[in-house]
Amino acid sequence: MTKAIPTHHGKQGRNLLLAAVLIAATMTASTPAFASYSNATCTVSNVGYSSTGSAAYIAIICGGITYVAWDASAPSGCVSTTVDALKTWMSLAQAAVLSGKSLGVYYNNTGNTCSGYNSIFQLNLLQ
Repeated sequence: MTKAIPTHHGKQGRNLLLAAVLIAATMTASTPAFASYSNATCTVSNVGYSSTGSAAYIAIICGGITYVAWDASAPSGCVSTTVDALKTWMSLAQAAVLSGKSLGVYYNNTGNTCSGYNSIFQLNLLQ
């Protein structure tokens, strides 16, 4: 007698498929549509947070270059993100400072957007 291998059909299977589609859509939607972007690997020398009026942002000086990330109230041309993402990126940058590890920064490098700042859209703490 053989047993059938259970499959994930029905409600549970639909829920798993829906979750996978939502995750994929979120990951795709978070990639900015900039014509020009770059990445840099650098050593963080300064990390800061500011809240001006209704906008909050972080600024990271890495390899002598300033990179910024804004909340949903970002100025025109800047990448906007959630406050939770700002907190996570701030923690990654602080971890890089404290550990002496490098930071991988993906940013908009067109120069004429985001008031001339390099607008962050992804950070990685490197080994």
